[in-house]
Amino acid sequence: MWLSPALLFLCFSGSLSLMGPSSVTGNLGGSLSVQCQYEEDYRTYKKYWCRGQSESTCDKIVETNVEEKRGRVSIRDHPDSLTFIVTMENLTAEDTGSYWCRIQKVWLLDIWSYDPSVQVNVSVSPGSYPLRAVSNAVSGPLRGSLIVQCRYDSGWETYKKWWCRGAEWSNCRILVITNGSEEKAKSNQVSIKDNQKLHTFTVTMEELRWNDADTYWCGIEKSGTDLGVEVKVTIDPVTMQCHYGPGWETYVKSWCQDADLNSCNILVQTSGLELKKNHVSINQKKHTFSMTIWGE
Repeated sequence: MWLSPALLFLCFSGSLSLMGPSSVTGNLGGSLSVQCQYEEDYRTYKKYWCRGQSESTCDKIVETNVEEKRGRVSIRDHPDSLTFIVTMENLTAEDTGSYWCRIQKVWLLDIWSYDPSVQVNVSVSPGSYPLRAVSNAVSGPLRGSLIVQCRYDSGWETYKKWWCRGAEWSNCRILVITNGSEEKAKSNQVSIKDNQKLHTFTVTMEELRWNDADTYWCGIEKSGTDLGVEVKVTIDPVTMQCHYGPGWETYVKSWCQDADLNSCNILVQTSGLELKKNHVSINQKKHTFSMTIWGE
């Protein structure tokens, strides 16, 4: 699977033992692939992809036979064609920089043998990504609901739209998905509905809980790598205020949990002007103190 592939080979560089493109360009949110070719003698050697201005000090990202995929970057060796291919997905502006295709050689008589290398300059252009969130950060109240809207370009009307949860897009868990029509789909407390005339699909999360705060993704299912855009979801803090009359300013104020006032468990109490404990805080002001909960 791949995202709006954009691959630009300007020219090839390297030595006879390893060759590859000197520059490649991909669109923001899309993907690019880099193909490096090596000699027959290096068929069984490990190949890797690293980043940095200097080949001798570059930071290794992925390598064959060890960690062939790391986050949005993968590498695959094709010994039959004497090539290996590096793929970078869901490109960001920060991915622009200097990288290296390299072959890992071995120690010979306690002398380190130089790794064949070829430098590849990666550029990420703004481009035009067909899917975007109206807002990449949304929040809702505890036990309430929130709405996320994602817009897409013309031509994607009949494709299935989905909503998934997880820090990494490549393995996030799909919570709800449309069937390619405008029919509303719902699973547990999450629903999704596609408005194909407006090129917008809407996700609604209801009965919000503290642990619903996470990274989510709006997505469109397609051949190859699905389209996806990140959305951060947070739950608004809950604040309760208590008021008291004159004369009680110096008394200790507390917040406790139980149906019986005489036996309730004190979660936190004032000590000076402010006290924080776990997810609870009490701010004492003139004739007012408040308790705020950020989570469980």
